[in-house]
Amino acid sequence: MKKTNPYIYLKNKENRNISEILKNRFFYSLTHFFIKYIIIKNGIIEVVKMKIILASQSPRRIALMELAKIDFEVMSSNKEEKKIKDGINIDEQSKEVAYQKALDVFNNTQGDRAIIGADTIVVKDNKVFGKPTDRKEAIKMLKELQNDVHTIYTSLAILIEEKGQYKEYKELVKTNVTVHSMTEQEIVEYVDTEEPYDKAGAYAIQSCFAKYIDEIEGNYMSVIGLPIDKIYKILKENEIL
Repeated sequence: MKKTNPYIYLKNKENRNISEILKNRFFYSLTHFFIKYIIIKNGIIEVVKMKIILASQSPRRIALMELAKIDFEVMSSNKEEKKIKDGINIDEQSKEVAYQKALDVFNNTQGDRAIIGADTIVVKDNKVFGKPTDRKEAIKMLKELQNDVHTIYTSLAILIEEKGQYKEYKELVKTNVTVHSMTEQEIVEYVDTEEPYDKAGAYAIQSCFAKYIDEIEGNYMSVIGLPIDKIYKILKENEIL
């Protein structure tokens, strides 16, 4: 894809000679790869990066974005999460939930921005395991998942608006996770840590539950809740990072 020059805004007419500075190859290289806009205000050059917004208040997703050293804001979606039904088209249902989360925040923001929405579910034998509503359901879920393999579906939606141009990306990452045999006491002890209640499938792989994991086939970060590698790739391709 052919790269274009960075957008240059010369809001102060008295500073038009700034265009001469941009002819310097080194300065141009910096502007091309590391900044998106140059704005002149009262004779002062200001660097403004495109706004990146994570449409989630999940502590795990926030931690993954911070781990990747991506500058971002958090704005939780107010869209009521649609429950994904068992059976056919789980892939499309999952992607639609992530998209609707991102779209809700996109429609409530303005300007040049990239909105990131995500959704994670657990699937076994075409049955969807969401977040348990109570202790009884959490125990039931783990009894069904232990001593077998299940699949984590993490969907990603990134909506970008720049200079009036709109782009959207939808991705789905599947990761197989094998949980070894657990006794009822082990299940109850884990549930009583209260970790399961805000997690699909009633467990967090990055917690003490890790000792029950036999094997992971796929993207570990997606199991936690965010395919950070795909986010980085998309943002980089659009010269946002």
